[in-house]
Amino acid sequence: MKFSLRLIAALLAGLSLASGGVIEDAFQRLYNFDFAGSHRTLDPYIRDNPSDPLGHSTRAAIYLFSELDRLQVLAGEFLTDDKRISGDDVLEPNPVVRDKFFAAIAQAQKTAEASLLESPNDSNALFSFCLTEGMKTDYTAFIEKKQLRSLGSARKAHNYAVELIRRDPTFVDAHLTTGLTEYLVGSLPFFIRWFVRFEEVKGSK
Repeated sequence: MKFSLRLIAALLAGLSLASGGVIEDAFQRLYNFDFAGSHRTLDPYIRDNPSDPLGHSTRAAIYLFSELDRLQVLAGEFLTDDKRISGDDVLEPNPVVRDKFFAAIAQAQKTAEASLLESPNDSNALFSFCLTEGMKTDYTAFIEKKQLRSLGSARKAHNYAVELIRRDPTFVDAHLTTGLTEYLVGSLPFFIRWFVRFEEVKGSK
């Protein structure tokens, strides 16, 4: 199964946040490949706001992007060559970064779950689940090269986005996740689409 350049670019672009302030600054540094600066920007925010799941989600994004950059997944020649994306050549992820990435994911989801228990309509908590499951999709598909397995996280990200839109129709960032799901499902071979089911998705590129 092949993932196109446009899909990869969209998945990576989907890690943007409209929350502003420190989080936005951390993402701006991330997108400029200043990963160390992004961590430094985020450190005091997480220290002062340990219960904010978006802080931990942003931390996970920094680890993900730094690893994608190190493995040259963000390089143009990688993105334009389907064989390099879905081929058998093995990438060697940094085990330390991998552990930190999934630890940040787990902490983000733990704090998001706690926030939803206290406030079921917490849009940022639901969006944090969208982000973290989306990042798990990226890591599994592009670094571990297990595209079929990544669909499980993609489905979860989509379901959280659908729920977020139901609860808060004004949260426009969630539409990016559902739109990407339409493109993803529309890109799948027919025999895979037959077995893959996403809520409210027809599969359109």
